[in-house]
Amino acid sequence: MPFADSVLFTATPTPTATIEVISTGGPSITDWIGAVATGVTALVAVGALVFAWQQVREARTTRNQAAAAEIARAQPYVVMVLEPSGADDVLLDIVLKNYGPTAARNVFVELEPWPMRVDKYINDSLRVGLPTPIPVLGPGQEFRTYWDNGLTYMKSDLPKRHEGSVRFEGLGGVQLESPVVLDWSIYEERRWVQVRTTHDAAKALIAIQDEVKRWSEGGRSGLSVVTRDGDAMDARAEAEYKERMHEYDPSENLAPPEGSSNEEPHQGS
Repeated sequence: MPFADSVLFTATPTPTATIEVISTGGPSITDWIGAVATGVTALVAVGALVFAWQQVREARTTRNQAAAAEIARAQPYVVMVLEPSGADDVLLDIVLKNYGPTAARNVFVELEPWPMRVDKYINDSLRVGLPTPIPVLGPGQEFRTYWDNGLTYMKSDLPKRHEGSVRFEGLGGVQLESPVVLDWSIYEERRWVQVRTTHDAAKALIAIQDEVKRWSEGGRSGLSVVTRDGDAMDARAEAEYKERMHEYDPSENLAPPEGSSNEEPHQGS
């Protein structure tokens, strides 16, 4: 039997299909996360930069303020006041004093009205002398001048209040100024206890010195010196006392009666 024509099938391998995804839409979630992280990092960096700049600015401001405060504390501070004199509390002085730690230069005083003092000898008032300017007023140094007697001044018609300023030059040529008010009314009702000091002792010594200078060997201003022997003087006084008592003893001053005899009568035998 003849065989039918045979058919030969040859298996041809099937090609593998490759699928490639081509992105044609928006960014993925990964891209978003990366972008956000980058933005946050940038913001943090900017914030840190701003904070650092503020810290530097504040530190500079603080440093400048501290330096200014140090300079201010180192500046002179000159004031003018009215205060009792060391000689007597009833006498008042004008005092310019530098309370600062450095010297004040070119100190000028301006007052309105200008201080005047009563002069009872000419029945008028005199201008109180104040040097202006004062070239230098050192730390703790003061300029003091007598103004007037408080009792005399308060009875006068002179102004009782004076206002003005003290201008002076400080460190670095800085021009400084302090206000001034000199008011006599605050002393009008003032009372005080008189305290004796070395000033009073000095015045007493001067009085003794003046008295000693008037001593001389003759005349009414002579100096008499009396010496005394106490024992001898007491003995003399006692003897004089006994003598006076003897003179006035009644038993010794009685006289005998007339016709009487001091002789004793004889009896006959």
